[in-house]
Amino acid sequence: MNGRWYYLNANGDMAIGWILVNGVWYYLNPMAGVLDPGGNPIPEGAMYVSAVTPDGYHVGVSGALIGR
Repeated sequence: MNGRWYYLNANGDMAIGWILVNGVWYYLNPMAGVLDPGGNPIPEGAMYVSAVTPDGYHVGVSGALIGR
C-alpha cells in the first residue's frame, strides 16, 4: 500500500515488531507497522541469522549475538 510493505495477521490486524513469514523473520516499525528497507540496513528488513552484520558482529542460528 502506498509503496510500503505491511503485514496483516489472520484477524486482519496490522502486525508490528518481529514477525515470522515463510521461515524468515521481518521487523515492522512498531509505531507504523511498516517495513522500511530504506531505514534498515538488513536486506528487505529480514533478520540476520548465522551471519556477520555489516558492522562486524557475528550472530548465530537464532539471530542472537555471538560476538565480534
